[in-house]
Amino acid sequence: MPNKNQCKACHAFNGKITPLGPKARNLNIDYAYAKGAENQLAHWRAAGLLAGVPETAEIPAATDWRDDAAPLEKRARTWLDVNCAHCHRAEGPASNTGLFLTYGENVPVRYGVLKRPAAAGRGSGNREFDIVPGEPDRSIVTYRVESTAPGVMMPELGRHIADPDAVKLLADWIASLR
Repeated sequence: MPNKNQCKACHAFNGKITPLGPKARNLNIDYAYAKGAENQLAHWRAAGLLAGVPETAEIPAATDWRDDAAPLEKRARTWLDVNCAHCHRAEGPASNTGLFLTYGENVPVRYGVLKRPAAAGRGSGNREFDIVPGEPDRSIVTYRVESTAPGVMMPELGRHIADPDAVKLLADWIASLR
């Protein structure tokens, strides 16, 4: 169980402890309700659970990272956004790393391509860059996601095993980069 300081590491935003949760783009999907499939945000809006939500066509929709038919880069970037960007964002607690894993980040070095770590320590696994295009076995990102060692694994809390599907997805994506 994380202590209060460990919780603050990810949950602090603008000086307050805030819940982590899905972004609207992660909820902008069809969901199988008892009466049939319906867009989740539209359903919640109609049920009075959400107010002020724009029409779903105006909200970007995230790619399902498990959908093998979807583009590999979109799947990998979605996984990183959901699992890492609550800390690894410009205004997040890991902003000092310079590694920004939000889905909309479009500068490759900012999302890790040939970016040297700021202070990964043993978390680097003696690898020089967060992402080495074409070489997942030389990339810190894959090393940390597949690790279960405290102080090395990422995300650093809330898990005790590595997700082999996520590790494969990220390794495949990095291998596809040129």
